[in-house]
Amino acid sequence: MISSIKNLLSVLRRFKMASFLNILGLGIAFASFSIIMMQVDYEMNYNRCHKDYKRIFRLEWLIDGENLGAVVPNPLARVLEQSPHVEQMSFYSPGFLDQSIVIHDGNEERHFQNAPLSVSKSFTKIFSFDFIHGDVDALNSPATVIIPESLAKLYFQNVSPLGQVIEFEDTARTVTGVYKDFPKNSTITNNLYCVTNFYNQFDNWYSSNQFAYFLLDSPENADVILEESAHLMNPDAFGCESIEELQSKIHSLVRLNPLDDLYYSNEVKYVFSEVGSRQTTLLLIAVALIVIIIAGINFTNFSTALTPLRIKGINTRKVLGSSVGQLRSSLVGEGIIISFMAFIVSLLIIYLCRGTFIEGFISSGIDISSNIPIIIATGLISIITGCLAGLYPAYYMTSFQPALVLKGSFGLSPKGRKIRTALLCVQYIASVTLLIVSSFMILQNRHMLGTSFGYDKDQVVTVSVSNQVHKSEKAFIDALTQNDGIDYVGFSYVYLSCMDDAPSWGRQVNGRHIQFFSFAVTPDICKALGITIKEGRDFLESDTQVEGGAFIFNETAQKQYGIKEGDDVDGKVVGIMNDIVYSSFRRPVEPMAFHVFGSEGNWIGMPLNICYIRINKGSNYDAAVRHVERTLKEYDPHTSFEVRNLNSEIEGAYRHERSVSSLISLFSIISIIISLVGIYGLVVFETEYKRREIGVRKVFGSTTSEILKMFSFSYIRLIAVCTVIAIPLSYYFVYRWLGQFESRTPIYWWVFALAFVSITLITLLTCTYQNYKAASTNPAFSIKAE
Repeated sequence: MISSIKNLLSVLRRFKMASFLNILGLGIAFASFSIIMMQVDYEMNYNRCHKDYKRIFRLEWLIDGENLGAVVPNPLARVLEQSPHVEQMSFYSPGFLDQSIVIHDGNEERHFQNAPLSVSKSFTKIFSFDFIHGDVDALNSPATVIIPESLAKLYFQNVSPLGQVIEFEDTARTVTGVYKDFPKNSTITNNLYCVTNFYNQFDNWYSSNQFAYFLLDSPENADVILEESAHLMNPDAFGCESIEELQSKIHSLVRLNPLDDLYYSNEVKYVFSEVGSRQTTLLLIAVALIVIIIAGINFTNFSTALTPLRIKGINTRKVLGSSVGQLRSSLVGEGIIISFMAFIVSLLIIYLCRGTFIEGFISSGIDISSNIPIIIATGLISIITGCLAGLYPAYYMTSFQPALVLKGSFGLSPKGRKIRTALLCVQYIASVTLLIVSSFMILQNRHMLGTSFGYDKDQVVTVSVSNQVHKSEKAFIDALTQNDGIDYVGFSYVYLSCMDDAPSWGRQVNGRHIQFFSFAVTPDICKALGITIKEGRDFLESDTQVEGGAFIFNETAQKQYGIKEGDDVDGKVVGIMNDIVYSSFRRPVEPMAFHVFGSEGNWIGMPLNICYIRINKGSNYDAAVRHVERTLKEYDPHTSFEVRNLNSEIEGAYRHERSVSSLISLFSIISIIISLVGIYGLVVFETEYKRREIGVRKVFGSTTSEILKMFSFSYIRLIAVCTVIAIPLSYYFVYRWLGQFESRTPIYWWVFALAFVSITLITLLTCTYQNYKAASTNPAFSIKAE
């Protein structure tokens, strides 16, 4: 080890630039690996913060005859709850809309907004709530509420939150529990939880309004519960004619989905929580491994490139009595030490990445102390990389006869050239593959945001208004439209194009059952969004006075169900609009409709608090937004509102895809740069060996340009072969990744061609300088030196 350190110090002094590039390249690679694996760890350990995650399941059922849905009928969950294998069952209802919250602190009032979530009493007994104040029985009545530690500090500051009262818009609740915040990778979020009676629809098999979570005695009994409970279910609700038919199909109709699989269950509808993609996670792992492999190859190429300069010294030590084993151990030891030094550098790089744009790509953030297992694993990988990458140079540099080396006649080794070429091919294949994959990820992101949505989203701003504003809806609209820059104002209860799912309704039309997504809106919504009415008419204010209200369906509903103007859908169909992108691009365009409530009023119990405000193109956009903000303050001075362009809201729906895409693109570029540095090292190696050949060619009349063409052609041929191998590999990754989107960019042929051209040009620019120096040297010196 001492001799290895001495030799290493000698190498570092003699070859400062090569050693610096070697350590920096490895350090960047190890840092990249660690950062990518932080994101992988976040995704693969989703929901594993709950100690009983293997025994916790979410109930799902075939909600529309084709797709599984996470919202289920109340009686279905109650039937399964009767199984002796179920220890606890809890309903859970997500909160979509913020409520105004008032906290009293003496004579002072503090105002906040939040969407409290409704659960059953047993909810805290299923999931791992770590209570700071209170216990698992804290939710003992509808008048109680539990809150996370972060909100307790925000709401009550230095006052003990236990026993404090939170005033909601509909009632007041007492804080009976404070729990430690869950990590970000948890389906159960850090929010206010209240108890609600979910049993008022006990007999309704056709209404799906809540989630149901089960704690089982053993995960193996999930299928047993379904089979044992099938005879208690309503076959008609599943489209079955008999209990026997239902029992035979039960596993295709109902599923208990394990908690740790929920993140990757992106095929399930109505989940209303973060979901991921296994293909994306596997792609991240592949990128992390490729970066390490490329760095290891780089290390080998750098070490091998120094062979002409180090081999005489190494073999002199052999003549003076050092055994081959000692020399090889020393050289491998150098590799391990250099690699571990690079690992130390990687820790500094990771630390410096905190707070930069790179951290925005990582869902869990970049923090060394929170990812110790990943850091330790990277340290071990650095030792293994140093060992493996040092083996070939160690064996190569000690394989020549000392007499030949000291004489200066150690020519090219055909076997060594094959190994170096193979390593270079791996780098090229990895670089081309990463370049193609990252290019299509960028194209898909542009496709999602650049495709026509069927309405004019660029001129629309949105804001979630409080109930206080909503109660004065007419006056609020009048105040907004007094500004010349604002044309129309419409309301809905969800953000258009921002969610994977929307409320689905089943109706009878002309003796036929239809299923469609329904968006409750106010009459001016189509004008506010600039939606084209193709047949019939737009909504009128008078539609709110008609029983059942009015519907405007999209073209897909017309084509699929034959919907036309004048049809009765428990309300009159007044028009057909063009297809719009009403959900995210992860879902196909299906039958949907806008619905204006009629004389019976808002019977769904969800206030239309999402406001769409159309700003006309000829006006001062910023001035119009400021007018909206001032008007909101006039109607609710205690609430902080965020007015955003609809484009920004839609972009937020693809934040995860954009972050992962940016992450992969960034580290793909880094890996390509590392590859090019390694290729440069290999060029140095080749030109050192070919100096005499170049000199001889110059003597026989070859020009510098001809020699450069000869070198360039050999690299172009190699890149072409590697590209042919990389194309099917990258096509497979791209095809699988794009498969998660219903609307996706075409797999363009020119991306593959552009990748080849880009890598070729970069390689030629990288190696031409070194080859030019060798080709322009006086041939007399080259032949004499050889």
